[in-house]
Amino acid sequence: LVVTLCMCFLLLLSIYRQLYRGLLVYVGWLFLYETINTVVLSVTEIFMKRGGWHIRATEWFGYSIRVALHCFWLIYVISYALELANVSGTPLFQSRRLSRLSRTKHKTSRTPPTLKFAMQQQV
Repeated sequence: LVVTLCMCFLLLLSIYRQLYRGLLVYVGWLFLYETINTVVLSVTEIFMKRGGWHIRATEWFGYSIRVALHCFWLIYVISYALELANVSGTPLFQSRRLSRLSRTKHKTSRTPPTLKFAMQQQV
């Protein structure tokens, strides 16, 4: 519970201060949180079936609704983080290959060929 409250505070603080890295940390934590919850719920179901018990349908329904809502809101959080990153001019992912490709692209750029049938301006 304490970790969840801290991450919610990080989300609100990142939105207030317009920090895209904080938003991306929140997205990563949310994926980790849901993965752990999926594993715990599945393992609990397996062990309860051995004892003749079952997890209630309301538990699975609540879990599926929470995951669906997280997926819905993550679209907006990720798009806002990408928007903040583009505004700040800082690349999100620095890759040697991509930077090398962008440098070679600028070095080998040529002027576009002139068309032979285009009309020449007379000076």
